[in-house]
Amino acid sequence: MGERELVTILCEPTLEEKVLDVLRRAGASGFSTMRSEGDSTRAWSLEVMEGANVRIETVVSEETAAKIVQEISKRFFAHRSLVVWQTTVRVQRPERFH
Repeated sequence: MGERELVTILCEPTLEEKVLDVLRRAGASGFSTMRSEGDSTRAWSLEVMEGANVRIETVVSEETAAKIVQEISKRFFAHRSLVVWQTTVRVQRPERFH
């Protein structure tokens, strides 16, 4: 077992392909996408927390995670509502996750 980073992005559907492009360019070797619904007590200015959102997850090295978070922050945080979190996870066959 080895440690890697799980990066999770919750965003509006219109950002899905742009976020996936960030993951690919950063060097992620794979990802999962799923539809998600939720609610928030914060005053989000979009339908993300009211209906179908996109949840994107990728398991990557610490270096790749840093690239992903930095690029998403730079490109989207100022003008779009999305949530990004990073968790250290232990994985089998860590060499598969770049």
